Amino acid sequence: MPIGHRIKEVLKINYATHTTGGVAAGLLASSYLLGAITPQSLPIFGAIMVGSTLGSLLPDIDHGKSYISGKLPIIGMIVSAIFKHRGVLHTPLINIAWVAILLASYKSFIPADLWSIAYYVIISVGIGYLSHLILDTCNVQGIMWLYPISSKRFHILGITTGSIFEKIFATLLVVIIIYIFSKEYVSYAVNYLK
Repeated sequence: MPIGHRIKEVLKINYATHTTGGVAAGLLASSYLLGAITPQSLPIFGAIMVGSTLGSLLPDIDHGKSYISGKLPIIGMIVSAIFKHRGVLHTPLINIAWVAILLASYKSFIPADLWSIAYYVIISVGIGYLSHLILDTCNVQGIMWLYPISSKRFHILGITTGSIFEKIFATLLVVIIIYIFSKEYVSYAVNYLK
């Protein structure tokens, strides 16, 4: 397989794994934040799921060939020219900082009738971002969890991007999603429909 096709395939797998992690994080967050889905909480549930899925992709804006950079090419080109992949943008400090800034300021640029939705989107993007960092900690390269105190990279599993182990790990995430979804939401839907 030519190297260009191999890079695309690895990035596609990485994108799929992070998206799956974002969905799992969103389901866990919505279970915690909402308890159960009701017709009244459906917009908040949607905001949480969209936010966590988007957040799970955002750290890779520092890689010019990532899925998110492909969707936002000008931003991706600028960010990847400034920041090294799995560098500063792959740290908890950046996630905490941008979530704090947005939470402190969103009411000044979002219409008042959307404040509740915006709040949950911001929180869940942060949760999805965190899921990305956790998944990258499973990668052999790891991330700098203690930045700026230390630039030491931490990793726990040593999974190589695009390997069979990543595929197995992503499959386990899907099983977790199905379990969470069925446990939290299917039983509620059955009871709701009675």
